[in-house]
Amino acid sequence: MQRNSALDLLRVAAIFAVIWLHVSAVAVIPGAALERPGWLIADLLAAFSRWSVPAFVLLSGALLLDRPLHADPRAFYRKRARRILLPLLFWTVLYILWIFLNQRSIDFTPLWQPILQGRAYYHLWFLYMTTCLSLAAPGISWLLSRIRPAWQPLLAVVLLAGGMADVVWRRVTGTPDPYFITQWIPYTGYFILGGWLMQRKPRYSPGVYATIFVLASLLTAAGAAGLLAAGRGLRWDLAFEYFSPPVALAALAAFRGCQSLQSTALEKHASRLRKLANLSFGVYLVHPIFLDLALKFGLRVEAAPLLLIPLASIILFALSLGLAAALAAHPLTRQLI
Repeated sequence: MQRNSALDLLRVAAIFAVIWLHVSAVAVIPGAALERPGWLIADLLAAFSRWSVPAFVLLSGALLLDRPLHADPRAFYRKRARRILLPLLFWTVLYILWIFLNQRSIDFTPLWQPILQGRAYYHLWFLYMTTCLSLAAPGISWLLSRIRPAWQPLLAVVLLAGGMADVVWRRVTGTPDPYFITQWIPYTGYFILGGWLMQRKPRYSPGVYATIFVLASLLTAAGAAGLLAAGRGLRWDLAFEYFSPPVALAALAAFRGCQSLQSTALEKHASRLRKLANLSFGVYLVHPIFLDLALKFGLRVEAAPLLLIPLASIILFALSLGLAAALAAHPLTRQLI
């Protein structure tokens, strides 16, 4: 596929939003209460970041499903293994050591459970999930080749709805999260939609998609506050789940909005966007280190969320980008990101 600056822009925006998501989570999740000073502001700001993770899966589908992967799965697996396996192993071990450095001890008995759930550290679940999704990609490609294109979005919606139903059931019953070997399945919905949408031109202007994005994010914030106010057994953060309809709509609006941008408007920024997009994986992998250090040295985002969520996100993004660039500059460490 020819390099697409609109997708590079989406990747850069999404990785910044991921950092925003983790920073805002510090202010919105612990001790959630409507009457807590600043909570509604933190809820609103957090809602505008939830689209980022689904957007990355949409991007994966857009970039991988543009060709028949099932025609030569062996070549595909060789290429993906070089890209994913070493970072997966290295960063899993590094973050286990990071836990030791922070806690001065590791209890390996409960540690196996989060590893099997793909959560050796809180952000690594995405790496485990996308690894499994990559393993399934040739099979998904084969399946889609046998389904009429008009039916593919319906299959995607069914998968996403099933993912949301599973999340609700687990929250209501207190069932633990699934192991990572099955966690990828509902995300296939986003993966399929990314490939399907990439083959079709957007119908509306960027302004329309931006409006949809804002409204969907506001609905996410309102849903979280409404569930918290209702307090009838459903957890308020269900509104923040990646399969929540408003979150899915915001991710799709961001994806289509970037697609709808005029290529001529992005041409003069293409080189810079490409460099930043190439570092996004590294930024994702390293940014919790800087967030942990900031929290350890006294960052209290909840004290002034309107100021500190944007400010901390920008600073952490810059630091993570710098470290990722340093790692990418050396041939040995480049393989880790």
